[in-house]
Amino acid sequence: GTNNTLTGIRDAINASNSGVTASIVNDGGSTPYRMVLTSNTTGAKSSMRVSVDSNGAGDPSTIAGLLAYDPAGTKAMKQNIEALDAKLTINGIDVSSPTNSVQGAAPGLTLNLLSKGDSTVTAVTDTGTMAAAVQSFVTAYNTLQSTAAKLSAFDKNNKGTQSPLLGDATLRTIQNQLRSVFNTPQTGTSDARLVNLTQIGISFKADGSMGLDTAKLNKALATNRTGVAQLFSGADGKSGYGNQLTEIVKSFSATRGALTTATEGLNTNLKELDSAYTRTSAGIDATMSRYRAHVPAV
Repeated sequence: GTNNTLTGIRDAINASNSGVTASIVNDGGSTPYRMVLTSNTTGAKSSMRVSVDSNGAGDPSTIAGLLAYDPAGTKAMKQNIEALDAKLTINGIDVSSPTNSVQGAAPGLTLNLLSKGDSTVTAVTDTGTMAAAVQSFVTAYNTLQSTAAKLSAFDKNNKGTQSPLLGDATLRTIQNQLRSVFNTPQTGTSDARLVNLTQIGISFKADGSMGLDTAKLNKALATNRTGVAQLFSGADGKSGYGNQLTEIVKSFSATRGALTTATEGLNTNLKELDSAYTRTSAGIDATMSRYRAHVPAV
């Protein structure tokens, strides 16, 4: 049925999903309960117009008379906050925004408007973050190399101790592919002058680890930040050391990839060894039982 109470009207408005939220407030007066309509969006286009499909417009004793609101006409309800766009001027250009968070007006920046007034915004290139990312890349590679060296080492001074992956073909393949990638100049960058790691200060030492000349890296970032980024990410989505390393990881970890195949092979060997141990143990137990049967009780 129809519920023309303030609560019923509020609930009907909220259930209509009409872009506004209705709420009831108590102002502490003699007739304390008031309904407040708030637009769910901001900006001039969110200006509200309330019409009631009923007779009695203009008559405060009717629903239509109480709720009708048209910014350009009947205003039975009181407007507390006008729907407006944010207005600002950037370098002499007038800009408007439906919210106080302005995006796109200044390339790469989001301006959060807090109050009326003049502000000076200075944008500088942040090379520190990129330098830290390159350092992390070098550190990660060196950790990989160090781990591989330990797992494939042969210690002739310790009774010829062999590490678990000494002579492992899969490990050699991974290392060879990584070296091949890093020794291949990149062709998918927008700047042909920046195509290899040595140009940004990364070099290879005699032990296979990477070294980083931070001064050379910082100079490259200061003069060609985009080129440095594309050296890792590429300009075509395919080239770049980062993309190529991702493809190597995918190929090795795929269903029939080298790592997956090697892991499955090791697991198979472990199962076979376990079965052989079980058979051998059972044979020993059977032999001992026969011996015991032939030993006279003392």
